[in-house]
Amino acid sequence: MPQPADQPTGRWPTLIDVAREAGVSRATASRVLTGSPRVSQAARERVLESAERLNYRVNIAARSLRTDRTGLVGLLIPGFRNDLYGPIADELAARLRGHDLSLVLGSSDWSAAGDLRILESFTARGLEAMILAPWILRSPGASVPLSGEPLFRGGLSHYGVAVWAGARSGRAAVCR
Repeated sequence: MPQPADQPTGRWPTLIDVAREAGVSRATASRVLTGSPRVSQAARERVLESAERLNYRVNIAARSLRTDRTGLVGLLIPGFRNDLYGPIADELAARLRGHDLSLVLGSSDWSAAGDLRILESFTARGLEAMILAPWILRSPGASVPLSGEPLFRGGLSHYGVAVWAGARSGRAAVCR
């Protein structure tokens, strides 16, 4: 896979680079790359050819600033050394890909303090949702404000995992 060093400037090409090479405005290049129909066929072809030639890749961090969406869902598990959570993570990642979302893992190291640390980290990163594995239900003294709406209903309950939206506002919920 090409690296930023492969580019003439030693950095990844930007949307402005693509627009400049295609001879269009940044707005036109953006419309092409987001699939807007409000672009002429000739401009669309020039932008797509330039993007391919430059090996342009969308900067997800920049996009999330503009759209206020990270495309990330956090999975909080008590620990990585447990045979139960690998299959859960695999299944969740597959389901999330179907919604154009990616999975971020956090381990609490089997402690209530770890649960809170990871939940705060997920909230600070603006994740779209949090998935809380059962350890938080057994964490004595964990006082996390839990509320929200289910992201997925059914299909995962046999694992004892609940998936809830609302993480972006610092809220999550757990089904007992």
